Amino acid sequence: MREVFYVDEEGAGMRLDRFVHERLSFVSRHEITDWIHQGRVILNSRRAKKGILLKAGDQIAVDLQHPIDTPVVVPDPYVPLEILFEDHHLVTINKPPGVPTHPLRIGEKGTIANGLAYRYPEMQSVGFSAREPGLVHRLDRDTTGVLLAARSRSSFDTLRLQFQQHEVMKIYTALVHGHPGQEGGIGLPIGTEGRRSDKVKVVATPGKGIRGLCQAYTRYRSIQHLDTCSLVRVWISTGARHQIRAHMAFLGHPVLGDELYGSVAVCGGKGIRVPRQMLHAASLQFSHPGSGQPHEIHCPLPQDFQMVLEGLSSRRR
Repeated sequence: MREVFYVDEEGAGMRLDRFVHERLSFVSRHEITDWIHQGRVILNSRRAKKGILLKAGDQIAVDLQHPIDTPVVVPDPYVPLEILFEDHHLVTINKPPGVPTHPLRIGEKGTIANGLAYRYPEMQSVGFSAREPGLVHRLDRDTTGVLLAARSRSSFDTLRLQFQQHEVMKIYTALVHGHPGQEGGIGLPIGTEGRRSDKVKVVATPGKGIRGLCQAYTRYRSIQHLDTCSLVRVWISTGARHQIRAHMAFLGHPVLGDELYGSVAVCGGKGIRVPRQMLHAASLQFSHPGSGQPHEIHCPLPQDFQMVLEGLSSRRR
C-alpha cells in the first residue's frame, strides 16, 4: 500500500520525519526514521534525509509495504453534515464546533472526513492524502463555519491552486479581548519554535530556532464593542496554521476562549463563560472550478457563538 501526501502552507518548513509522523501517527517516529533510511519515504520522486525542511507543493510518497485491512478513513454514516452548497464539482459544509476536520489515525471515526467518505465515495481518491478525502483546506477542531471539499481531482487541483496563489478570500467573525481599534492589519510571518507542534509563533524578527516561516497577512475591522471584548470581522487570503489566533494574540487581542494563545474562559470577569475559541469561518470567496465564475458561500453564526454574543450584549444594558 502506498500513501501520497502533498505539503501545504501549514506543513511548509516542517522536517520530513515529523511531517510523515503527524500524518501516520499509528507508526512510531523511530520506525518512520527507519523507513526514510530504507528509501520507503520518497520526496519529489527522490530519496531524502529525515531532517530536510519541506516546502509547499512538495510530494511525499510512503511505501507502507503491507496492506492495511481497515481503510485510512472509515466511511461513517453517523457524522451529520450540514450542506451549505453542493454540485458535481464541490461541496461546502457548515462545520460544527468540537468536530475534527479529519482523523489522526487509521480507524478513527466521527470526523468531517469520515462523513464525506460515506456521503461522497468518489472523494476517497481526491485530496492531500487518504486521511483527507476531498478536503481543500482545514479548520481547527473548535473553529466553526465554511469548509470546502472537492468531488474530483480536477476540481481539487483548481481550488488548491487558488489557495496557493492567495486568490481565495476567507472571511471570519471573531470575538476578541479588548478593543483593537476601528480597523487594522498585520503582515508578520508565522513559524514554530523548538519542537512544539501545538502552537505557532508570530515572528517580528527572524532568529535562531524559528522554523517553517509562512507568509501571513490578516486584516480586521471592528463591528461592535461588547463590555471588555470586541466583535470583529477578519479577512485572510494566506493560510498559515492558527493565523488569526496567533496574529490577534500578538496584537494583544486574543480570540475569546482561546486558552492556547492567552485567553481566559470568562470574559472580563463578568461571568460570561465561553465554551471554546470564538472564531467562525463566515464566508469563502473563490472562483468556481467548473464555470470559472466568482463564487461565494456564507455561513450563519452557530448557536453557542450567538449565546455568548447575546450574553455580552445584555451586560451593556
